[in-house]
Amino acid sequence: MKDVWLTIKEVALCLNVSVWCIYKRVHLEQIEYKYINNKNIRVPLKSLPKEAQDRYWKIKQPFHLMESEIYKLLTVPQLEEVMKKLLAVTMYRTYLAMHASPNCCSDFLKGFNEQYSYINVDELKLKAWFDKFNTFGVAGLAEEFLLYAERADSA
Repeated sequence: MKDVWLTIKEVALCLNVSVWCIYKRVHLEQIEYKYINNKNIRVPLKSLPKEAQDRYWKIKQPFHLMESEIYKLLTVPQLEEVMKKLLAVTMYRTYLAMHASPNCCSDFLKGFNEQYSYINVDELKLKAWFDKFNTFGVAGLAEEFLLYAERADSA
């Protein structure tokens, strides 16, 4: 099974602590982590206690919902954000099918950001959205909203 690397926000949800608590643990080197692109911190799921790992998979359960059910869970502003991500991802998928070059992503972003400047996407965001969409579908693009909805329900 592929290693799962979590964001600081996801780790905080799994451990039921604040984001700042996780940053402090990273600073004190009390938690295993790595940097992605020299700025984004990721923590391996397998390094968390079993209870936190179980909580992670419980939180991920909404990703098994049908697309129409996901849309019903979102507020209008959340749905707008998901639709922006979906537009970027689907256009990128189409672009990839027609252009296979080493600079494909940056070439795509030049044109996309010119046409859809209100979305404001960079290469790191696009690749993350693309991976989440390929793994979880629309639920992956709505992840942050579904995670917080889950936390509010379980509090």
